[in-house]
Amino acid sequence: MTRHALFRNRQFRIDKNDKGIRVTRDKFLRPKNAGEHAHRVELGSAIDIFQGLTDAETPRALFDAMLALALDYNHGPDAYLVLRDGAACHVAAHAGPCDGRTPGSRLLPPVLAQALAGHDPGAHAHATMVEGEELISILIALTGATGLQHGYLCLVQEAVPAPEALHTLTLIAACGATLLEKLLGDAARKAGFDARLALADHLSDERSLLRTLIDNMPDQIYVKDTNGCFVIGNKAAADCIGVAGPEDLVGKSDLEFFPDECGKRFFLDEQAIMQSGDAIVDQLEENVNQAGVRRWFSTTKVPLKDAAGRVIGLVGMSRDVSLRVAADDAIRLRNRAIESSYDAIVITSCLQPDNPVVYANPAFERITGFTPDDARQLGIAALLEDADHDEAAGELRQAMRSQSEARAVLQCRRKDSGKFWNEVRLAPVRDRSGNATHLVYTMSDITKARDSEEQLERLASHDALTGLPNRRMLLDRLSQAIAMGERGHFVVAVAFIDLDRLKHVNDNFGHEAGDALLKTVADRMAHCTRKCDTVARLGGDEFVLITLHNTILAANAPSRPAGEGGYHSYVSDMLAKVQHALSEPVTLGGEPFAITCSVGVAIYPQDGHDAETLIKHADAAMYSAKKNGRNRIKFYAGDPLP
Repeated sequence: MTRHALFRNRQFRIDKNDKGIRVTRDKFLRPKNAGEHAHRVELGSAIDIFQGLTDAETPRALFDAMLALALDYNHGPDAYLVLRDGAACHVAAHAGPCDGRTPGSRLLPPVLAQALAGHDPGAHAHATMVEGEELISILIALTGATGLQHGYLCLVQEAVPAPEALHTLTLIAACGATLLEKLLGDAARKAGFDARLALADHLSDERSLLRTLIDNMPDQIYVKDTNGCFVIGNKAAADCIGVAGPEDLVGKSDLEFFPDECGKRFFLDEQAIMQSGDAIVDQLEENVNQAGVRRWFSTTKVPLKDAAGRVIGLVGMSRDVSLRVAADDAIRLRNRAIESSYDAIVITSCLQPDNPVVYANPAFERITGFTPDDARQLGIAALLEDADHDEAAGELRQAMRSQSEARAVLQCRRKDSGKFWNEVRLAPVRDRSGNATHLVYTMSDITKARDSEEQLERLASHDALTGLPNRRMLLDRLSQAIAMGERGHFVVAVAFIDLDRLKHVNDNFGHEAGDALLKTVADRMAHCTRKCDTVARLGGDEFVLITLHNTILAANAPSRPAGEGGYHSYVSDMLAKVQHALSEPVTLGGEPFAITCSVGVAIYPQDGHDAETLIKHADAAMYSAKKNGRNRIKFYAGDPLP
């Protein structure tokens, strides 16, 4: 056995054997000759150490302070805090260059690893030779007020420390262990002590790199202990919760940051995850902060386990997907609107040959009778193939080929072969490059609307009682007839027909009988005329007949014959047929009733060059016929117009 000059006070003993150099402290006693001065130095160091450590509010901060003091007092190049987890030891914190390694590395120098592997409860210092260079590893037990040994304060350096430095390191370890127990809680919470230390062990690995990494992540990243308290959280988590920084999360739970309902939901869900050991992946969670702002997050939470497989906490990552949820809600709303639309909506693909149907909403089947499967099998062209081959259908087909917008009104076929009026609107859907990927067809059954429109148009141009053209259409037809007379060899005759004794019918049989008589008269007139002729009702018992006659057939007739003959004879023959048809008895009130009429005729161009003049002169001729005994035909006898 030899003595080393640094240990002449006999507090340490150095032994050499085949394993290297062993430095063992005999007793933790002050040198016998230290005296009162040594006592004052020791007390002052303890006060400095205690004050240097009490500012730490978290185990992480305490570990950093202990290592900083150890390096400051001992001037060693490398220091570690190693925590015990059963029989195993794990690096909880590291300071110093680590012999060229990156600070925070979990890889221990061989000398320290060998010392830890061969340590015994009484061994506080161990020295060995590595690669020809003597490195000393110092192990100081972390023993707190409870008497439990939680691990070691370890130093690796080139020389054996002075006794005063070793004693200071012992004070650092003792104060740090006691404060650690205080931070972690009283004896009633001692059951979670080992788990929290193990959790700190997991988080200590490459902590600088980890902190930089997680604080630059846009997603929330956090770790919680088994009580639901934050052990670590990144900047995104702090910003979302609404605290100044990640350090304000540590030691607190969701119950302190969120409204009761939201905080309890998070807490219970996480307890279930840690108890079952089953992770959740990309689960949609609603987050309501203290300000009442609602946001949605896609969250993954995984139980955190130690080396023995025990759950010691939870690791979570949450991504704000509020915009995506809002977009999904908008898409669902649009889909619901499409599904509920009264109009048929059909979507075809432009990316496949023949533009196959890829979607048809329920209204399509209701309107056409074809199911979505029928539509996919037939194709859009077949669904529109029965459309009238008019200009509108051609424009729609051209728009389909050019993938452009279009609108057309077509008469299409239903599945039961019935016809309906279909208002088709076509719009392309384009990708970001402007290429059409789909065509959207919106189809509206406008059959009723079109019928109503036609009915309104008919009411605007036809008499509601008899269905004959009214004065508006009469003037239009007469203008067209005059235009034909101007272009060709046509004579236009306008006959003003007034029923005789209609007032007698209304007074004796009622207005319903009078209306029935007018309908009968209108029907008989229509059957006595040609397709090129027009019969109109002006109102009451007044009717007008427009008839065209070719002058070539009366080329040898005088321009204004005094009696029968010429083109007057053609007009007279037609009107005589009308009078004969009207004279057929009509049953009114169970009795036959014969109706007669008085007719006045004006001829274009002799009796007028415009519609109003011809009607006026025909009306005058009709009054002349009535004055001369009724039931007769009278041509206008006025002077010829210039």
